[in-house]
Amino acid sequence: MLRPTAFWIALVEIALIIGFNVKSGGLFLTKESIMSLALDAAVGMLLAVGMTFLLAAAQLDLSVGANLVLSSCVAAWVLTKIIPIADSFTASGSEVAWASILACVAAIASGTAFGVFNGLIVTKLRVNSFIATLGTAGAASGLVLVWTNGSNITGFPPSLQTEFGVASIGGLLPYQMLIVLVICAVLWFVMRKTRLGLHAVALGSSPSAVRRSGVSSAGVLIRLFAIVGALAGLAGFFVMARFSTTNIGGSEDAPLAAIAAAVIGGTSLFGGVATVGGSMIGSLLPVILASGLIVIGVESFYQQIVVGLILILAVYIDQERRSRREAL
Repeated sequence: MLRPTAFWIALVEIALIIGFNVKSGGLFLTKESIMSLALDAAVGMLLAVGMTFLLAAAQLDLSVGANLVLSSCVAAWVLTKIIPIADSFTASGSEVAWASILACVAAIASGTAFGVFNGLIVTKLRVNSFIATLGTAGAASGLVLVWTNGSNITGFPPSLQTEFGVASIGGLLPYQMLIVLVICAVLWFVMRKTRLGLHAVALGSSPSAVRRSGVSSAGVLIRLFAIVGALAGLAGFFVMARFSTTNIGGSEDAPLAAIAAAVIGGTSLFGGVATVGGSMIGSLLPVILASGLIVIGVESFYQQIVVGLILILAVYIDQERRSRREAL
């Protein structure tokens, strides 16, 4: 019996964790390092699982990073409108809680709308998803710079960060990761047990067969883009809450990392094969590598090189898997 790709990736990740921990003299597995790793993985996992749904249908979304940044700015704007910067230190816990919930809802709504917009471009204008989302990514990035005048939005209530952004259960499981695990469990069910998941995989395998069956492929694709957008929006709120600021210059490599994580976890870049669990495992690899390189003293800009190499490796593995399937 052949082991799934995610099994071997998990073994590689375990080996990397052990190697980085030994190389760093035990610094890689300190409580603080594990927390940072889990917080980084929470965002990466959201985007990778969302990308899985699109890849299942042989589509891409290169705008998730820009969507994340835009959504974080929307959340920041809502939060600062409800609790002005001058009142951020004196606001009560209940005020901060309600303002944060509304900001989170705004971020998810913004991300979802952005995803639907991508879906409409792909389905109604019949623009290839690669080109469409590359274009919307540039437009969203420019919009953020114009809106914020190139400056990050700050001045949030400190309790947003301390009580949620970096808060955890037992100092090891961040609230953000707990939420992500619940969401991933729901999305696993959607992929494996619902018509939407079945139709997504079917679109990637044989679009013509889906159309002949009477299913609206456009409707399916719009919903898939909406899911990815909603997850990017939530990730934007997570980033804002964790760092207590927006990060308008970050997340450029988020689309590549998400695609690499999904493909290396067992989802096909060419559609028709998708695994949410594999994408969850695959999303840990770039995070482990990035954190490990920092801990052992490698400059942070090498992380982009690593992500690029992982993507190349992921595509190679996917091509090999596809060749073996076609040979059977």
